Amino acid sequence: MKPTMALKPLVFALAALMAVAVQADANKWYPTPAPTGTVAAVVTDTQISKDNKFDDTKTTNNASANHSLNRSNGNLGGNVAAGSGNQQDNAAAITSSADDSNLVFALVDVDQQSKKNDFESKGVQNNASLNNSANNSSGNVGVNVAAGQGNQQKNNLAIVVADGNNVAAASNTVQTSVDNEFLNTASTGNGNNGNSFGNGNGNGNGNGNGNGNGNGNGNGNGNGNGNGNGNGNGNGQASYVVNNASLNHSANNASGNIGVNVAAGIGNQQSNTLSLGSGCTVCAAGSGVRF
Repeated sequence: MKPTMALKPLVFALAALMAVAVQADANKWYPTPAPTGTVAAVVTDTQISKDNKFDDTKTTNNASANHSLNRSNGNLGGNVAAGSGNQQDNAAAITSSADDSNLVFALVDVDQQSKKNDFESKGVQNNASLNNSANNSSGNVGVNVAAGQGNQQKNNLAIVVADGNNVAAASNTVQTSVDNEFLNTASTGNGNNGNSFGNGNGNGNGNGNGNGNGNGNGNGNGNGNGNGNGNGNGNGQASYVVNNASLNHSANNASGNIGVNVAAGIGNQQSNTLSLGSGCTVCAAGSGVRF
């Protein structure tokens, strides 16, 4: 606490008397005017994903933040996304006032909706990572990292500082996921046709390359000096859906409001919200002493 803020009892009493005295003359005393007005910091945001169709087959989505936002100060927002239909947002509202107010409030209202979407993921690899980031930072830091389909991420901050009779801070977050269809399945490859070459009555062998790192072997017969065709029946190695979300060596030794969202996959909803209200009810009550 600063020395000027730590008033001794006697000094505090004198300050109160002086505050009353400045509003009085030789014959009359005027009460402190009632506080009026409103001071507010408000964040209102809506994310809607509706009536979409996402079809990813054998794709690789990599979203990463590496060695980022380190040793930073102030209001910082970072969004990293890979894939289809991802929604990300960082929002901050900060208000201050030195005057007495009747109402002081900070409000955050967030609505995330995912409705009637069709997500198909076949043999997809989603990798989302935050590595060595947001370390030794101070202030408001918001980071979103998403890999995949239809992910929703949000970081919100509302701060209000003022003198007021009524001080409030509130946050409201609604996340809705209804009537969505999700399909996660492996994807396989089939062997292609292989060509074989035979001399005379010799037999030739043909190789067909299958999708998914598989080889199909086919046999063909050639008469005389003719060429024969062999059909490859090989099945490729299955490619499975893989979702990796990682947070490594990040957000260490940080101070303030730190919000981090890391998501890999389909239809994830994430939100970080902070609402702060600070007031001086003694000042607004009419004592005339501000500290």
